[in-house]
Amino acid sequence: MGKVINYLLITAAVVFMGHKVFAGTLHLQKIVKVTYEKQVELKLAGDAINRINFDNQQVMKIIGNINGYQFILSDSGTDLFITPRLPVSKKTDFSVLLGSGDIIDFSLQVVKSSKPYLVKLQFPGECQQPQKSEAVKMIEAMYADIVGKYYVQQINNKTSLASQPKIRMTAYNNYRFGDLQGNSFVLQNTDSKQTLEISLDELAKNFSGIVAVNIRDKKLAPKQKTKAFVVFKREAGA
Repeated sequence: MGKVINYLLITAAVVFMGHKVFAGTLHLQKIVKVTYEKQVELKLAGDAINRINFDNQQVMKIIGNINGYQFILSDSGTDLFITPRLPVSKKTDFSVLLGSGDIIDFSLQVVKSSKPYLVKLQFPGECQQPQKSEAVKMIEAMYADIVGKYYVQQINNKTSLASQPKIRMTAYNNYRFGDLQGNSFVLQNTDSKQTLEISLDELAKNFSGIVAVNIRDKKLAPKQKTKAFVVFKREAGA
């Protein structure tokens, strides 16, 4: 499906939580070390709401076969709540795209339990400042209006955010480098009375093939504007 990009090692501390309210004593179950290009293999309780915490990373999109699971993403984008709807011992694979452009691959197995599992992903010290991907570098260049090595065209394409029609999106720059293409947007809340919020996930759903995304201000007061930057993989021949 995808690959873990920009870092070679994550330590996932898996702890077992109290039933339903996530309270009570937390019992350390095991430490999972995730190496480069290998899946994060986890067991999840079949009769509970489990949680994966992504530390300071934000989940942007869930990719792959997610039939049989119910996913709820927290407002911050750092916690993914998962309720299996599959038989015990059944496995499934999926990937998660982060706002940094990194992809983490998972293999989940359902176990018989009514007590939820908490999975906390922790980045080790040597990976706190990983080498930046080309997608992240392009986001930074668009954010700072730097041309540099990029082929840049000015454009003027207007649309609206699919999930919030009152958010107007105007693309004003198109960046290209290798197989990547990036668009810079001005987002405006056209409502004259209501403050609106935009999540990374909402913005990502407006496009296909996204590998990185950034929004300057996620909460927009009436008539307020902000900027957003989206990087895609270009299709062959495009």
